[in-house]
Amino acid sequence: MKKHLNKISKTSALLDKRGWAEANAGNISLRIGNISNNYYKKYQLGELKNFQKTFTHLSNQVIIVTGAGTRMRDVKRKPERYLFILKINEAGNMFQQIISNKTNKNLKPTSELISHLYIHNMLLANKREERSIVHTHPANLIALSHIQKFCNQDAINNLLWSIQPETVVLANEGIAFIPYQLTGSEKLAIETTKALEKHRVALWEKHGCIAIGKSPEKAFDLIDVLEKSAFIFFIYKNAGYNVEGINDIKQKKMRRHFKILL
Repeated sequence: MKKHLNKISKTSALLDKRGWAEANAGNISLRIGNISNNYYKKYQLGELKNFQKTFTHLSNQVIIVTGAGTRMRDVKRKPERYLFILKINEAGNMFQQIISNKTNKNLKPTSELISHLYIHNMLLANKREERSIVHTHPANLIALSHIQKFCNQDAINNLLWSIQPETVVLANEGIAFIPYQLTGSEKLAIETTKALEKHRVALWEKHGCIAIGKSPEKAFDLIDVLEKSAFIFFIYKNAGYNVEGINDIKQKKMRRHFKILL
């Protein structure tokens, strides 16, 4: 379990260093799968609690999530205290906290838990390889979502791809755009899950980013490269220039070279 906690701790440190985790902003989850019952002899199990709905594909899964109200700078220091480990029941409608001697028994899962559960359920249902979800607040991408022109999936992707080759190569399917929804709501969870069936990153309008990856660090990388493009865009604009960008012909040549298909 410690190695999984450390993976989240490492990424939480990156989020804190980037300045994307003001106060208790953002959350991370990592699905570690179905663990043998013998494993739980090392731990205590908390009381059973209900989910808002049934997540059939999460039957018997163990998922680590950041705790509600926790700061990324605290998670990086003491992951055992600020991460919540869920053991989901066979029906997929209830969970228990897995407790060690370092666990904060008063900790609750992140307020965005509903989104994490919907997404993990979809990933398992579709036999996807991604096991981790990172939600954070990258300033430049959020700023773009305050500009009406870029509150459009095609427009924002055409901009971000045009800024640097790495965005075309590493975030080749682009970023999904989710119009503003109430934080922590089931509607936001449903819209995001639908978007992530075809994308690995989604931008929540005027809120932040959410990405999926094989590990927390892989999910972070996707947001990082997109945020870099947005940052370069604002450097140009602040200097008083219009962005020339990489044109469509050059982008298509890059995609052919790297064998990237949309």
